[in-house]
Amino acid sequence: MLIKYIKLYIEFSKQSIKTNLEYRADFIIGVLSAILVQLSGILFVWLIFENIREIKGWSFYQVTFLYGLMSMSRGFFNLIIYGY
Repeated sequence: MLIKYIKLYIEFSKQSIKTNLEYRADFIIGVLSAILVQLSGILFVWLIFENIREIKGWSFYQVTFLYGLMSMSRGFFNLIIYGY
């Protein structure tokens, strides 16, 4: 029974990808805006650490690592829930 729903989910995900790729300019703008959002987040962290050496013992690389983990978990959530 579970296999049936997994196959159905995969088919719906394929259709969602096809729908998103139908309008190429919209897709490209969406990808570029997602990249800009991630870069602006990292830039913000970098700007903070340009003025402050560490925050309660956390270095720039540690905070950047946590930011990356958070972004990956949010991406995984979006993949599972929204299919993109």
